[in-house]
Amino acid sequence: MKMTLKQHLELGEQIKEFKETLQQTHVMNIGPKASHERRAVANTLKRVDLLKCALDGVVCRDFPQCAGALIYYGMSQAWLARQEAK
Repeated sequence: MKMTLKQHLELGEQIKEFKETLQQTHVMNIGPKASHERRAVANTLKRVDLLKCALDGVVCRDFPQCAGALIYYGMSQAWLARQEAK
């Protein structure tokens, strides 16, 4: 079953927020430089990027009118709201 555009938008927002959480300094520096924990965070970020790329391809294929839209890329709404509040 194909995802709706609304479902892609919601999932994109959740993925963006998850990635932003992983990119916080206290998470990125969770252990010593060569630690298993740091490598796990870095590997997860790489895999999140692969997922975003794959899902963006699905959106372009299933919704050609949205080609070029920032569904899985760009800042999340929560990040934008935090920046506006500063």
